[in-house]
Amino acid sequence: RAVPFIAQTPLHCRPSSLAMVLQHIGRAVSAEALADAVFLPARGGTLQPEMLAGARRYDAFALTIAPKLEALLREVAAGHPVVVLQNLGLAVAPTWHYAVVVGYDLAREELVLRSGLEERQRMHWRTFEHTWARGGHWAFVALQPGELAVASDEVTTAQAAVAFERVAAPASAARVYDAMLARWPGNLVAAIGAGNTRVVGGDVDGAMRAFEAAAMRHDSAV
Repeated sequence: RAVPFIAQTPLHCRPSSLAMVLQHIGRAVSAEALADAVFLPARGGTLQPEMLAGARRYDAFALTIAPKLEALLREVAAGHPVVVLQNLGLAVAPTWHYAVVVGYDLAREELVLRSGLEERQRMHWRTFEHTWARGGHWAFVALQPGELAVASDEVTTAQAAVAFERVAAPASAARVYDAMLARWPGNLVAAIGAGNTRVVGGDVDGAMRAFEAAAMRHDSAV
């Protein structure tokens, strides 16, 4: 599924980037609607936590990925557009910018980005790496609940799942924990979360099964 393109104004590249990845997973939300939720006028933009929180409010499982180009390429190959934070200026005079990586060309060593007014900006890996490094190599994906990032570790995923659970519908949070358990069967956070979300959602039998499975695997008060 193609990633939508929304032209970015200088101060609203953040909500535009977020709208693109949310629309990609089927969320009917505009950049204008997101601007009110994630734009901080006093800071002249949007901070990273607001980007993640904004995605989660629209039932998207948002989490950061490993700060490496190889990790970014793996996510794109898996069909996950990646929001990246770049500094297009200098360290002493930063120009902060969010873009969405949607493709790459291995032969040319180029990335394809939705950036600014360009629907398909092609940028060499070395140039991108410089701008991304000045942004702290920060990047995240926004996924359907039940889908996991391919380039995020167990601890980061668990932390993101707990943050998602705080705002998500119980069924959506349960799908995230179930996916975690399929990948990391021994994760206690996911085991307890799978039970708790079913309790909240009224699935008592499902909660019982989840807690019994956790109790058999872990020496835990659960």
